[in-house]
Amino acid sequence: MSSLGGALVGRKVLVVDDEPYILKILSFKLRLTGMIPIEATSAEEALQFSRNLVQRVVNEARSIRVFDAPRDPHAATRSVEELRLRALLGVPMFLDGRVVGVVYLDSRRPGVFGDVELKLLDAFAMMMAVALDKSRATAQLASENLELRRERRALVRAGLIGSSRALQKIIPLIQRAASSQATVLLTGETGTGKGRVAELIHQSGPRANKPFVPVNCPALEKNLLISELFGILEGVAVGVKASPGLFRAADQGTLFLDEITEIGLDQQGALLAAVEKGEVTPVGSTKPVPIDVRIIAATNRDLKGAVESGRFREDLLHRLDVIRIELPPLRERRGDIPELARHFATQFATRDGRPVPELAADFLADLMQRDWPGNVRELENFVERAMVMSKGDVLHAARTPKTRVVRVLIQGPQKLRELQEAREKQAIETALRLFFGNQSKAADYLGLKESTLRAKMAKYGIQGRRKPRPE
Repeated sequence: MSSLGGALVGRKVLVVDDEPYILKILSFKLRLTGMIPIEATSAEEALQFSRNLVQRVVNEARSIRVFDAPRDPHAATRSVEELRLRALLGVPMFLDGRVVGVVYLDSRRPGVFGDVELKLLDAFAMMMAVALDKSRATAQLASENLELRRERRALVRAGLIGSSRALQKIIPLIQRAASSQATVLLTGETGTGKGRVAELIHQSGPRANKPFVPVNCPALEKNLLISELFGILEGVAVGVKASPGLFRAADQGTLFLDEITEIGLDQQGALLAAVEKGEVTPVGSTKPVPIDVRIIAATNRDLKGAVESGRFREDLLHRLDVIRIELPPLRERRGDIPELARHFATQFATRDGRPVPELAADFLADLMQRDWPGNVRELENFVERAMVMSKGDVLHAARTPKTRVVRVLIQGPQKLRELQEAREKQAIETALRLFFGNQSKAADYLGLKESTLRAKMAKYGIQGRRKPRPE
């Protein structure tokens, strides 16, 4: 026991990972009270140890003790000789029946590690295994939380905010598309955010550090589209300068072809050949250039109808339609409007260096009752305009006539009572959403008695369940 306080200055304790890779190196001085850390003489010294002994402990999954290394044929290695080591002790760290590390101790004095030291190191190895397991679990949880926060911020930047069923249905598809390199086809009405989703898929995928090149197909001259996409050599025509083309600009990255149905049939054939062969031939050249480009295409048109009418090649559609994601219009995710509006208000307030305004109930009700033919993009513009025109820190509904009633009236013959009932039902549903199902507050907002509201809810088949408030 006396050796524990004086002679046993254990040069180092190593924690070695499964393979074994070194995770951490600690130097310890052993005393009767236990192990008290001391600093190593140098970083270089701390990294020196008998790798042979450590590997044996890992392979044999048992403690190994060497009393005099130079006399032990299994321990007399070059490193032991160079470090002038005599006594060695290695104890495995077990977790769930497997070795996850090794606690190692050596000395330049022979025979100093007895049964007491072995038991002490064995106990220490058990504690280290538990600590290592907790550390890994904590690190994994922190990593998962960080990844979730990153995914959330990316979705927010793309305008994919809300908890509606229509939105939650497409988010897993977007995540799967991002994790692959397959061709993606985005469909949906104008303003649903196809461009933002395409950029999100690129930035969240394996090509994130490579170029993202968006192409607005309708803006390209049909006669120049091939040279714009595939490039052109200098001197092909008078005054023409060489250009690599958008495909080569996106090499190793992503080419986003927005409104791809606006490309002519001849150009569609050239595009199909480029996608199939993985190469482009610049205008004026006969030598194809290999390319590595991921294609994300988007359209607001009916692709099936375009194919049937002969305006779009079916074989090109098959090439592009590997992963199809249909973005829902805002009218199918009205429940997301308040959260979207608050996000845009925060975004514009931060940009303009002003306090984030409060969105009054009448402002939100106005948003919920409007038609949004421009979808999320129009909603974003509406909130920005409201903030510019607002003088205070609260946004209220503008006192302007709404065009929505006019559109409803001209849709076809309807009885006035049916129209009034439809509007009344919508107003009740909107008020309930605004107050998260609180019927008392919704009735007060609508200027009704609570009993009257309940009667109307029963009349229109509106469920009375209270929705949880968002965190």
